[in-house]
Amino acid sequence: MGGGRDPVRLGIRYCGGCNPGIDREEITKKILRLLVQAGMKLQVVYEGDERSPDFWLTVSGCESDCTSRKDSLAEVVVAGCSVDRWKAAGEEDIVLRAYRKIIELAGKKRTGG
Repeated sequence: MGGGRDPVRLGIRYCGGCNPGIDREEITKKILRLLVQAGMKLQVVYEGDERSPDFWLTVSGCESDCTSRKDSLAEVVVAGCSVDRWKAAGEEDIVLRAYRKIIELAGKKRTGG
């Protein structure tokens, strides 16, 4: 998956953490770990960084989803115990669903889709 290709620039946004029902940073670390284990070359870009991401991983601690934006970039939205508005069955399910969605978006980026 990594090969000689350019790295995927994954933007990460966190909410302010006022009502966290999940450990946002731990979930993000697990997702990133899976992506690297799968061979994905990554550059992590945080909101406010001058580099533009290819797409966003937005992580809100609760289901109010205050972090996602409706800009032109695709995003994977973790909001409490859901990923892209689909209920997850716990932390490991959140991690796997987000991981799969990021793999899908990275594939579209590679093929121009």
